[in-house]
Amino acid sequence: MPRLKQLWSTLQQCASSYQSLEQNHSEITSHFEQLIKVIIAQEHKAKKPIIEQMENIQSTINNIIKEINDINQIIDPSSSSSASSLGDLNNNNNNNDQAAVSQVISSITSCSSIEQFINSTLVSSQTQTETEMSDNDDAHMIVTNDDITQLSMIRNHSKYIDQGGYPLPSKVEACLVTANVIKLGDIKKQIGACFRDVAFSQIFSMRNKSLSVLSLESSRWTHRDTLLPLTHIASSVVHAGNYIYVFGGKETPKSYLRYSLDANMQLYTGVIDGVDGGRAISACYDGDKLIYLVGGSDDDKFLNRVDCFDISTQQFKKVGQLPLGMGFARVHYHRETLLVIGGETQSLKGNRDIISFNVNTRLSKVIIKDILNDYLDQSCYNGRDNIYLLTKSYALTKFTLSNKQTTSLQCPLKLLQCPLIYDRYTDIIYRLGGKGKNYSYSTQDDLWRLLDDDDTIDDRSCFGSCLFERNTNS
Repeated sequence: MPRLKQLWSTLQQCASSYQSLEQNHSEITSHFEQLIKVIIAQEHKAKKPIIEQMENIQSTINNIIKEINDINQIIDPSSSSSASSLGDLNNNNNNNDQAAVSQVISSITSCSSIEQFINSTLVSSQTQTETEMSDNDDAHMIVTNDDITQLSMIRNHSKYIDQGGYPLPSKVEACLVTANVIKLGDIKKQIGACFRDVAFSQIFSMRNKSLSVLSLESSRWTHRDTLLPLTHIASSVVHAGNYIYVFGGKETPKSYLRYSLDANMQLYTGVIDGVDGGRAISACYDGDKLIYLVGGSDDDKFLNRVDCFDISTQQFKKVGQLPLGMGFARVHYHRETLLVIGGETQSLKGNRDIISFNVNTRLSKVIIKDILNDYLDQSCYNGRDNIYLLTKSYALTKFTLSNKQTTSLQCPLKLLQCPLIYDRYTDIIYRLGGKGKNYSYSTQDDLWRLLDDDDTIDDRSCFGSCLFERNTNS
């Protein structure tokens, strides 16, 4: 029957989809199990010297308390030998150990003299033990020290004196483990970037009155018109949080646009207040709550400013200055530092260095001089260690930050001023030139491929573009 065939076909598709999802679920579980094992191993490794030092100190405290108890009993033979020490903890279960140790340490730190410690700790311990023994039906007498026990205590006490005292603990600083908070933050972000829904990766691209979004899952474009034409925004479009921001522009130098990432991409227009506006502004997101605005041009003068925009308060603030003014520079955020590459300047040569600006110290310096032998056309950053530089002579170079090494790569494309966008999850670079000229580049294979897309824009040069991930709940 046709109906049964239809049901069977749907049932097979459901079963196949379920198997794929189940396999993906198992793979993710396996990845996280491996991560947890590595983290636990590193935790034990980091704690090992601390635990060893704590055990050494615990042993010393135990011996000292034992000797104090012996001296107390030599002076007063009628006292009980039941005072607690850290050595007694070896017979306790692990759940009670830490509480007992903390109690002893607290007693030591709260007492200002040895007499107070003996009276408050050892004597109270003795009283408690005597009470427990008196309540025991099998023991109705308090144990007292005989001569042999007394002599043993005196001999041990003499031995401790001959040894010249107990070794002082090593300097605490010698075994403390410090955490690199910046690297931990980077690792957290990298872990989060390792797991995301690839189906919702998209590229936002706009210029003049055209606004387009490319789905990297389907290679299909959606288009819409903007109310105002916008130019000179090639470096000022950035994705941050749940919005895409566009700062300044030739037509609206004192304004910024904010597009929501919902299906309607609702637009909000705000005023750039408290800092310079302009065109050719370079925008860079720190991955947290700040978008940095670098350089730009205002009244035909290149700006050297470094300002920031807080996406949580929607407020602008001045941060610092670069050693020279520039526009259309490419800026990437790397470990509390802005890396400024290329850009138009008052010099016909333009900026051919990589300039770093520390957002904490607000100091800048040239980290690589004359890395470019031509004007920089575009650059992109993989979020970890590599920056890809493309000059106007079509030379593609990979610059590795950790060792400052450069690697020449192939680039057969004869496109200028077209967006160059890095997808950090797939390690693929996209070069968007327009209809029939959109390409992807595999950084692993060093291979360019023409996209099979349906772009209707003939030329995407000078378009402001960025990659974003649309949340399934948005």
